[in-house]
Amino acid sequence: MGGLTAGEEPEGGPMKSKSISMLLALGFACSGLHAVDRVGQLIEVFDQEVFTDRERLEETRNRLVELGATAVPDLFRHLDHPNINVGIWSESSLRQMAAFYATCPDSPQSPYVSFLEFLKSTDEDLKKRNLAISLLETLRHHGTMKELLRFLDATPLKLSVIRALGTVGDWSAVPPLVAEAQNPDPSIRCAVVEAVSKIKKEGQSGTRNRSVFLQDMLQDSDPTVRGAVISAFYRLHDSSSIPSLLNVMVSDPDEAVQRQARMLIAYFINRQE
Repeated sequence: MGGLTAGEEPEGGPMKSKSISMLLALGFACSGLHAVDRVGQLIEVFDQEVFTDRERLEETRNRLVELGATAVPDLFRHLDHPNINVGIWSESSLRQMAAFYATCPDSPQSPYVSFLEFLKSTDEDLKKRNLAISLLETLRHHGTMKELLRFLDATPLKLSVIRALGTVGDWSAVPPLVAEAQNPDPSIRCAVVEAVSKIKKEGQSGTRNRSVFLQDMLQDSDPTVRGAVISAFYRLHDSSSIPSLLNVMVSDPDEAVQRQARMLIAYFINRQE
């Protein structure tokens, strides 16, 4: 079996072991001290320069996922390990954990509170806090949107928060997101457009309000933002945008944006035939 060299990304996909779901179904829980000791021992498996046994690595990751919240602090701490493999597999374990516990949010091993603690900790570097946002986005706990909205004004985290709200937010997240459409940073405005277009609509009035907002954003001074709006119309299959797109096709100063509008108009027309 070929080895994994330093820095090689572990594969994702379904877990090979069924031990996690079986143990959780039985209400498995380690005692606090014993579980913490196990975490350290398991993470040591990642501390190699070349791996020759992928199954052992994946089983180790599964065991860390099984431990849930207990494993989170040590996994975050090992993201900065001198051996890059340890950091890569620790992050992979955290991401696998978030995906798994999204399917059983009421498990006592859920890492929701632990992820939230890392987001709130100003002692942690921005990389780890942004990772915590990504993990919370995957976990999709019912309390996530409310917590993320508290950090919408935190400039270093703003972009990650906006993107996550597009995944976990409901219609009540739209007004604070729309307010960010005035941000001078075009990457923030692009993220707002994408997030608003992803949030599940609430009634016909919500659909109309979103469409009006997006059409207004076609007047943005930055072509990347206008392009993001056209992508949002495509994502929403919003053929009511055709009149606005025709105007963009004729008068937008950016040729790439004109071309994007022309292609989307053709797409909508072909769908109607």
